[in-house]
Amino acid sequence: KTAADFIRELRLDLDVDDIFVPGVRRGFAILPYVARTGESTEAMRERIRAATAKVKAANYIIPGRERPAWLVPSRSPAERKRSALAGKAKRLVLQLTADAGGLQPALEVEWGSGTVWLNGARVASAASAPPVNADAVSTGGWIDLGSIASKLRLSAARVRKEWEPLAAALR
Repeated sequence: KTAADFIRELRLDLDVDDIFVPGVRRGFAILPYVARTGESTEAMRERIRAATAKVKAANYIIPGRERPAWLVPSRSPAERKRSALAGKAKRLVLQLTADAGGLQPALEVEWGSGTVWLNGARVASAASAPPVNADAVSTGGWIDLGSIASKLRLSAARVRKEWEPLAAALR
């Protein structure tokens, strides 16, 4: 049975014309989704959410896989860029504090906006205006390496050196 057959069998309100499997014997298929003519973005999201809930409720066990089928909507490229910035900023702080003798910074992350707060100060964001001395990143956001250095009581050079490979991964 193909993924398109499964979608039709469950009567999911999804368009299967562009469905594809990215390789031989893959256990998943990719189904691009876009708003239909005259459909608002919110209506499209609701349609995808309803299909996701229906697949979960069906608890259909994939033959030979012994686990239920699932459907997960992917994020847009812009959403992935925002969360990537947040992830790299969080990793930077965790790497810098890993050998800091038990220093536990108050680290908060808002993945949707790509915003990271360190000890109450916003130190990175893909959605808000940057402070004066912030560094731009290739994903369109910013990170304030000077503020991170100050909050962690480290040299700016050390923070920048630790950030360089993480920033390269964002490109």
